Amino acid sequence: MEKYTRRIMAEGRAEGIAEGKAEGKAEGIAEGKAEGEKNGIDKARRENIKAIMEKLQYTAPQAMDLLDIPAGERSKYMSV
Repeated sequence: MEKYTRRIMAEGRAEGIAEGKAEGKAEGIAEGKAEGEKNGIDKARRENIKAIMEKLQYTAPQAMDLLDIPAGERSKYMSV
């Protein structure tokens, strides 16, 4: 009976570990996608601000107005 109990516990532990790994991997992938998307948006905005400033001779605030960038997000783009 003791061997059976140990085997059942070992199987349960192995299943728990496998489920935990799968769940952790899925969460990691989702977080990575979200972070990559955010970084891509930030990069595109920087490039767009810079292009508007160069081609239209706008100031950074004017370019951000044109792109409808919220006031709370503008400080991270001011180093353009």
